[in-house]
Formats: sequence, C-alpha cells, structure tokens
Amino acid sequence: YRVRELQAMTQAVWSRFDVLMVPTAPNLPTLADVAAAPIVRNSELGTYTNFVNLLGLSAVALPFGFTHEGLPFGVTFIARGGYD
Repeated sequence: YRVRELQAMTQAVWSRFDVLMVPTAPNLPTLADVAAAPIVRNSELGTYTNFVNLLGLSAVALPFGFTHEGLPFGVTFIARGGYD
C-alpha cells in the first residue's frame, strides 16, 4: 500500500518533467573493492535507480564519458512508465 501511495504522489512530478537524469551508480568500485566487500558494493548499485521498478517507471542507462581518472561513467534517464 505504501508503494502505491508513493507512486500516486510522484504522478504530479511527472506532469512537470519529461525525463530525470541521474548517475547510473554512486561510485566506481574497483575489482578489489568488490572482492573485499561484494554485498556492500553491489547493494550500492541501486542508490539512484531502485525506485524505478517499484514505481512502474521506465529507464535506460547509457555511457556518458570518463572521470578525470579515466574510468567510464554512465547516466540513467528515467521517465514515466511506458515512455521508454
């Protein structure tokens, strides 16, 4: 019931915006970081996008560029459900 309540609350937001752009992931862990704490590192991946499926939204992740350290960086575009 709470998820449906939140879904209804966000409908007003989508009347003002066509798309939301967020980082695909909050950080760029190395293979060593993942090996040292796999559950922690993997649980961070949904920081900016976990709500997409719960609220019935659509999203697509795309490469965006590189950090100053030369690591790849991506963004996710989020829209109303069915607008993918």
